[in-house]
Amino acid sequence: MFQRLLNERIFKTIRSDNSLDYNPHAYGFADEGNGIAAWSFFANVDPDDEERAAKLFETVANDILNGFEKTERDQVVAQLKSDLALG
Repeated sequence: MFQRLLNERIFKTIRSDNSLDYNPHAYGFADEGNGIAAWSFFANVDPDDEERAAKLFETVANDILNGFEKTERDQVVAQLKSDLALG
């Protein structure tokens, strides 16, 4: 759930609000038995926009410390239910 929420926030910030990449995303890396140990953020951007994208990713990372909006959670839950129903 968290990864879906994070990727929705990244998509909104990097693509929808700033038009920097078509498919920005984050991956969590797990250390066996210890859960997520690190996150990597990805976006294919023009070299001139690299610093701007990095700052936006940092903003997203800091903002999620305050949690997610109910509307964000509801949207992700609906998508997850749909994905599970499709099998």
